[in-house]
Amino acid sequence: NEAKQAVEILHYNEKENEIMYYRDIGIYFLITHIQDKKLLENYYLKMLGPLVNADRFSDGNLCGTLEMYFQHNCNANEAAKALFIHRNTMRYRLEKISGLISRDLNNINDCTELNLAFHIKKYVETMQS
Repeated sequence: NEAKQAVEILHYNEKENEIMYYRDIGIYFLITHIQDKKLLENYYLKMLGPLVNADRFSDGNLCGTLEMYFQHNCNANEAAKALFIHRNTMRYRLEKISGLISRDLNNINDCTELNLAFHIKKYVETMQS
């Protein structure tokens, strides 16, 4: 079961060609043990719903921008480079994101919750496909 979970986590993160030990699955240990998938979906929609909706109706890629921001340890300049956008564009998007979700992206607790919501979103969407 542990090996199966580790493989599933690699699949969720689109890293099927890598090796992962069960002891290294991190936050996914908690996520995969929550049996109520609707609870997980409601959590990420509560946190990220305005961004998901904004992305659905425009091509601003706000979810992708915020996810990249987290992947680069909340370093806006590095995230901008990875997205191939100007740093001012990145800062504009982060301000827009912050306004849409009413969260402070300079607050570690807000960032932790939002990053967790992205992990849950990815897990739930992979489970549904």
